[in-house]
Amino acid sequence: MKRGFAQRIRSLRRLARGRSRPRKSLAELSAEKSRIEEAFGPWTAHNCQLAPGLWTIRPESVNFDEKVRRCLRIANDFFGSDLSGLRVLDLGAGEGGLSLEFAAQGARVVCVDGRRMNIAKAEFAASALGLDIEFRCQDVRALSPHERYDLVLCFGLLYHLDAASAVRLVEAIGAVTQRLLILDTHFSPAPNETVDVDGRPYRGHLVPEHSPETTAEQKATLAWASLDNNSSFWLSKPSLLNLMGRAGFNTVYEVSYPLVFDYWNRQTEARYKYRDRLTLVGARSVESPILTAAAVNALAVREVPEDLEDRLVDWPPPG
Repeated sequence: MKRGFAQRIRSLRRLARGRSRPRKSLAELSAEKSRIEEAFGPWTAHNCQLAPGLWTIRPESVNFDEKVRRCLRIANDFFGSDLSGLRVLDLGAGEGGLSLEFAAQGARVVCVDGRRMNIAKAEFAASALGLDIEFRCQDVRALSPHERYDLVLCFGLLYHLDAASAVRLVEAIGAVTQRLLILDTHFSPAPNETVDVDGRPYRGHLVPEHSPETTAEQKATLAWASLDNNSSFWLSKPSLLNLMGRAGFNTVYEVSYPLVFDYWNRQTEARYKYRDRLTLVGARSVESPILTAAAVNALAVREVPEDLEDRLVDWPPPG
């Protein structure tokens, strides 16, 4: 308890130090925010308080910030209450809400998004809050295999990729992750296609992203769609779990509590939970051999069969 309280005081002091630097006035920040919105449209995801009386969306409203809270809770579960110095990579960061919070908690954050409109909003918010974040406007598919991070965040991204890109991105994340991946994504609950990626079959279904007539300039302005591919491939849950296991995550957890909603209507405040969306935590760690039942050490790790739902039985088991 004392350590958690001390960490909270350090976090508040970090924000206070940032706000104690030479600051723009509220009028200047408001004017700059208006210029960004005129150029790139209003904020649609994270509702951050930038200064007294100034919010990215509107006062006190809670949007996808519930996902930020749950993501932070997961990080605290694995890394403890003090995240100072934690190396965090936020892929497909959108408006940067996750990056802003982890930087405020003392982490060293790299924020990556392929759209300049998103990076501009995140950079402005970070500047207003006095936070030090490395921003990269680049395609996540160009992730360097030579970097290393304690924690990788991948929210609302994977299901905007084609099959090969989705598979290879998870593999690339596995290569750069030292400890933990938090992945929030849609999946295919009724897969009807099988695709081959690098000699392995993956089940899922195709989802349209853009019409063939959509230009590159138009695609660059569509915040809630793929960067360039006209269709994406949503992996089945078994294919996704097996992919994470092969990418080096020894254990994959599905997060069910606390409940968060996946969609928020900015006009009506209505919130919705999708049946085909989930949050997974992939943990990469050193495995210890079993000492009390050594025979299990020779047993191969079981992958999740695509027809697992058809194999499930009620208690008592038949026969």
